[in-house]
Amino acid sequence: MVKRLILNNGFGVAVKEMPGFYSASAGIWVNSGARFEGSEQKGVAHFLEHIVFKGSKKYSARKIKSEIEGRGGSINAFTSQETTGFYVKLLNKDIFRALDILFDMAVRPLVRERDVSKERGVILEEIKMYNDMPSSRCLSILDKLCWHNSPLGEDIIGTDFTVKNISSKDILNFKDRFYTAPNMLAVIAAPGDSKKIIKYVQKKVSQLNGRKRPEPAPAKFNRGVEAKVEKTSLSQAHLALGFPGPSYKSSLSERITTGLLHTIMGANMSSRLFESLREMHGLVYEVSTDVKSYSDSGAFVVHCALDSRNIFKALRIILREISRIKSVCLGKKEFKRAKEYLLGSFLMRLENPLNMMFYIADSLANIGRVYSPEDIEKTLEKINPAGLRKFAGKVFNMASLKVSLVSPQDITEISLKKTVEKWQN
Repeated sequence: MVKRLILNNGFGVAVKEMPGFYSASAGIWVNSGARFEGSEQKGVAHFLEHIVFKGSKKYSARKIKSEIEGRGGSINAFTSQETTGFYVKLLNKDIFRALDILFDMAVRPLVRERDVSKERGVILEEIKMYNDMPSSRCLSILDKLCWHNSPLGEDIIGTDFTVKNISSKDILNFKDRFYTAPNMLAVIAAPGDSKKIIKYVQKKVSQLNGRKRPEPAPAKFNRGVEAKVEKTSLSQAHLALGFPGPSYKSSLSERITTGLLHTIMGANMSSRLFESLREMHGLVYEVSTDVKSYSDSGAFVVHCALDSRNIFKALRIILREISRIKSVCLGKKEFKRAKEYLLGSFLMRLENPLNMMFYIADSLANIGRVYSPEDIEKTLEKINPAGLRKFAGKVFNMASLKVSLVSPQDITEISLKKTVEKWQN
């Protein structure tokens, strides 16, 4: 059971007691990310995530790291399109020290101009690193195809131009606008006393203001078949396909059914695409699927890396497998195996305090509630092969398919679109 409380100023706190563990995990989630930025300040949310590690009112940059790592723990953060998170994992006996550090970082960062100038160089190197990774470039291009009229189609990290022009004032303005009580949430998974933890959090956030964030402009997955090719000097090509997927507002049944499709198509070594592309044809080392969900949009993504001479063969195999799952119901054994993998992997993840904390935090930040393992299992049991086949037809909408390719070989976008269009009926 998760103990939850919304404080008078709107700040949320959730605690999951996990008896029997030595370790504990805590996180502060902010309901704001790259989607909430202006185009001229692209990357400011990610920049702020970096800057809070440079020192707060109470802790220096060195102290932040040594206080956690010196106790055998770890501390990290992330920025996504709609959320920013700061989190720690360490021994339960140190949980209140960890919370003190997290709150001081997130609520009272110093944001000094000298730190901003230094960290700018770090982020510019990070941009170069991602641009030099063909898989990252391929998926970045795919995002632009899926949402080219929305911030969802832009890189979270920003561009060289925007990062070079973000100032300490811009970062502070963004923090003041979005790091407010109704937009923040503390989640703790620990063997400790939840009442003491909640009482501690109440004291820490009592002074935060209660202003709500502005809502982002709505986003929709772009219609029509589109393809984009980027030439590279590397030896391997990267191919990605994107279809419209569920949003966080979709029903639990739809999101779990999408998880089943992900399991069947590309989540593991038993998946159809792994079997076809790697085991049967030896075309790839890596092939996978992924589900990206946002508050009002989403995507189902297929990605693989391969020799550029095999791009069209691989693309045809992927499209054939997609056509097959849309037209033929799964057999009982394959369907049962997929269900058991999805439920089993979910339950095993929750045996770790860090994973439990992430599950609760993501659930509350994105859908406003936490589904129990029993909720997940009951919903999963109701899904049948015929329903999955019908749902696959909805997700794998060939009329909205997006294809991105990073390749050392000259391949035209027209040729990719023509290959796709043969499978539209």
